[in-house]
Amino acid sequence: MIGELVMIDPLWVPVLMVISGLFAAFFGNRLIGAVLALSGLALGLVHGAGIASVLWNDPGFIRLGPWIFGILFAVLSGLFLRLAMFFAGALLAVSAVYAFMGPPSAIVVIVAAILGGGLACAYRNFVLALLTAAFGSLTASSGAVNLAANFSIPIGIVGYFLILVVVFTAGLLFQLRGNGKKKTESKRKRR
Repeated sequence: MIGELVMIDPLWVPVLMVISGLFAAFFGNRLIGAVLALSGLALGLVHGAGIASVLWNDPGFIRLGPWIFGILFAVLSGLFLRLAMFFAGALLAVSAVYAFMGPPSAIVVIVAAILGGGLACAYRNFVLALLTAAFGSLTASSGAVNLAANFSIPIGIVGYFLILVVVFTAGLLFQLRGNGKKKTESKRKRR
């Protein structure tokens, strides 16, 4: 039926949601670059020959197209992450300005956008840790509720939010703790 959620397997999908959610909540910041690079590589490998054939009708170029565009997309994914971080910070800052100041002047919007985008890029690790902990906790708590429902264990909305808050807090603290440890270790190596 339209609008109905259809799950492939009522047991494995929630298990995968819990596992992937916990993985994202606790290790998302460290893996985001690798995941984006692999996604870019996969995209290029799948569609590279088609893109190459549109650009140039040389069989040798078309044969190399998947690798050329795979590597290009893998590299560009890192650039797009930085651009996305900047635009997300800019959008958040402009939204905050509108929320607290009402309709501001154009110069205030421009300054807020540049400042917000710059801060998001400067504190990239914190922002990514925050976002991946949030995404992971949402995924894990949804999977846990569905998994419990498979075994007729009622968790309810309070249990859902309890799981969400615990996983988010623990995942964020774990990721931030790991970032601080790396900086301290790298400072020790320099000395």
